[in-house]
Amino acid sequence: MSERRLPSHSPPGEKRGNTSWVACRACETWFHVTSDLLDRGEVSLHCPKCHDEFAPAEAAKIVRA
Repeated sequence: MSERRLPSHSPPGEKRGNTSWVACRACETWFHVTSDLLDRGEVSLHCPKCHDEFAPAEAAKIVRA
């Protein structure tokens, strides 16, 4: 999994600190999750497109806002 953080200035229209992007490990579809959810190790993420379930550490990519 590769993870990166957005720069200290927010892109237009993007709030900082409460929403992050995750790419599904199976189909690489991007979807939003909260940063708090990513910090919990025991949760499973559910892809809205292919319905794969995976831990945050197994995501294809993560971008934290």
